Amino acid sequence: MTKHQYLLLMMSWMTCMLVTSAHDPARDLMLALITNPSTSSISSNLENIDSISVSYHEARDKRIKYGHHEAVHLYKSLLRNQADLTAASRIAAAEISPQRHDAACPIPLDTKSSIENEKIRDEIKALKHILEKSNFSNQHIQRLCGIPRWSEVIDKGVNNLKKGELLGFAQCPIYLTPVKAGTHSKLPSFLDEDIANNNSSNSIEELALVSLKSLVSLFLLGFAVPRDILARFLIGGNSTIVLMESLGLIYPCEVDDSIMVPYVHIFPLDINLVNEKNDATSKQSQTSIYIVTDCHPNILGQATVGTKQDGAVMYIGPDSLALIQHLPLQSQISSIKQKFFPEFFSIADFCTGSGIQAISALAALQLYRPNARAVCIDINDRALRFVQFNGLLNGVEEKIKPLKGDLLSGDVVNMIRSFENTRTSEIEVSKEGFVATLKESAPFNMILANPPFIPVPERDSIEKRYGLFSSGGASGEVVLRTIISISRKLLNVEGGLCGIVSELMNAPTREVENTELFDKIQNWWNQECKQTISQTAFRGVLFTNEFPISAKTYASRRTDTESDFQCWLKHLE
Repeated sequence: MTKHQYLLLMMSWMTCMLVTSAHDPARDLMLALITNPSTSSISSNLENIDSISVSYHEARDKRIKYGHHEAVHLYKSLLRNQADLTAASRIAAAEISPQRHDAACPIPLDTKSSIENEKIRDEIKALKHILEKSNFSNQHIQRLCGIPRWSEVIDKGVNNLKKGELLGFAQCPIYLTPVKAGTHSKLPSFLDEDIANNNSSNSIEELALVSLKSLVSLFLLGFAVPRDILARFLIGGNSTIVLMESLGLIYPCEVDDSIMVPYVHIFPLDINLVNEKNDATSKQSQTSIYIVTDCHPNILGQATVGTKQDGAVMYIGPDSLALIQHLPLQSQISSIKQKFFPEFFSIADFCTGSGIQAISALAALQLYRPNARAVCIDINDRALRFVQFNGLLNGVEEKIKPLKGDLLSGDVVNMIRSFENTRTSEIEVSKEGFVATLKESAPFNMILANPPFIPVPERDSIEKRYGLFSSGGASGEVVLRTIISISRKLLNVEGGLCGIVSELMNAPTREVENTELFDKIQNWWNQECKQTISQTAFRGVLFTNEFPISAKTYASRRTDTESDFQCWLKHLE
């Protein structure tokens, strides 16, 4: 009897793909809806913008090349002489920023006292309560940005929408672009107007709205906000400020301690629940989750953070969300026999980062498979801490097992071989740690991955800008290849589902026939498989971008200097 595994490759196939560009015009369009240069300023307008831009560019360049501390004095000088309410500038101007990054998202540990651990748990619960009371959800943020309901768009016709406007209907506010250093001397117009009008909210709805505006300004747009404004507008006022500082989410500006600076992003996501009755035709209900990540490159300006220069934990971008929104979990469960989905449903999330994929899947399965569990794998200790924090924030900490592991290690290669070798005693596979835990947890009903995929040229000035979560080696395929190869060995042969989002160069499109990529993926999938597994059939579904972009366009979006642009272009071509 032929058994089936399902491989879902959520890859935006392009000549050179755009998935994680920091210069997304669609998101810039949405930001324009909520920022208004004509509103009253908290402080004086920027003067001599040309010279300021050059100074910020020089400061940023020095920070990238020589590290955070070498550029602090430049950013401090800029802040003392210019009006700037961006978190990007104020993080870069703080000597103590690395220590603050280290303190973000504390978790209970065996080395801490029971009182300390209980305090952390209570504070995380209190944070979730504030987010919920503030209506900090994607749907409310869409209303704040003037985005109509999807049902209204359907009635008027989707074809009337411009290409960029479609991003506004994502299940997470990735349509908002965090502000860069030196670009804003004013707060967003929706918050500035409340300040100018001296709004004093009384109703529950009004309190929630001004609190929502404050949270969006801090944790999505990356504005530094005066403390007195947050005390007035945030639900909980000063107590909430103290709570967020205790959790390492915001801190007083080192140059002006009357201004609070966000050190992380908090993303709300809408998650479709898998129908409890296993009925694909029923209307899906939704739940909300919250994911904390490190800041967008627009804010950080670096690929590493903290005193140990840990890799930054990836923000939520279009690629992260693509896998969540397109993973056919409901239809998969509806079309497969019940026995393929046992009560114990296991998930492996490779390159987990913030844990967004695993936590989203657990949330989606909460009614249908409440006993589902996830193993979250990453090489980055910081990422695994964020996973545990986000697990606590969403009430799934008991369902998540963080696991540190290097997918490019020799143990992983040997593990792949050991699955096909009857004399496994001759294969050197560690009996403890990463590989042993994976083998013990297998087979998995679902494998998810959003691996690093940018094909980074081997030039120091470029490599420093790309960290663990983004660089896929010179080809961009180094980690992807391993995940596809290992997934074949770990995936349940009866209805297992593997979902991966990535980007590859010179992929097939509607207009361009190209089987090279398909052959490559199939070879990775079948790597070293013997007859016992080769009898198992698998089906692959490829989701692609409709509009490919050229290598020249891709290179221009990856750099802001001519020399690096030429290096990128030569590397891609």
